[in-house]
Amino acid sequence: MNLAYAHKLLVAADEQPHGFLQIRGRQAAQEVRLMVAAGLVEATLSPDREMPLTAINRVTDLGHAFLRDFKDSPVLTTQIPNKIEGMAGEWDLNP
Repeated sequence: MNLAYAHKLLVAADEQPHGFLQIRGRQAAQEVRLMVAAGLVEATLSPDREMPLTAINRVTDLGHAFLRDFKDSPVLTTQIPNKIEGMAGEWDLNP
């Protein structure tokens, strides 16, 4: 699991007034699947492989504990490298 990305998703879901956050894309769907498996969120996962639509329904107590434990962590507040579209590698490690 990409902890920085998971943290970003948890913060975004937690800031929603009704706790419901819709997310599009394969990377987001995979990260949310991992977050569900870790017990951080409850989510609705779409089986669509082309353009998956995923919804975080609720941040769990464990997800809130994750947010508290990693609040102001320098590891999670550093900027995530930009992705390069169309590359085999997912991240551009030399921006």
